[in-house]
Amino acid sequence: MSENIEKVEKLENQNPILVPIKAEDELKYLKQVAADDNHTVLYPTHLVKRAGAIIGYASVCKTPVVQWWAHSEKMKARDSLTIQTQLEAVLRNAGLSNYVMPCAENSPYFDKMEKLGYIKLGNQTLFFKDLNK
Repeated sequence: MSENIEKVEKLENQNPILVPIKAEDELKYLKQVAADDNHTVLYPTHLVKRAGAIIGYASVCKTPVVQWWAHSEKMKARDSLTIQTQLEAVLRNAGLSNYVMPCAENSPYFDKMEKLGYIKLGNQTLFFKDLNK
């Protein structure tokens, strides 16, 4: 019995590895594992594995993100809706069918995002890192 415990501990102590997703069944299983852990899967490109088990995922350079700024005095709500329609046309023309849009809690749009059809993905703070430094 202690030999099995040692094997399990050895497997759990292995470093995780990042591997590209190569098959549809990997993606399907990832979605199941993430859902079981109360997480959504968005644009996965790589699996995080330890001892063959999926323990996470990464989306590397694949998530379509729209980030934009609107002048607080010179843009009206109607102007913003016009720009949103144009942004979505640009995305559709690029072959995309969905995207992520960060919105600060202090934005006048924050409380309107769900009414505009966006799904809140939770509370997260975006961080930026310059790889050239």
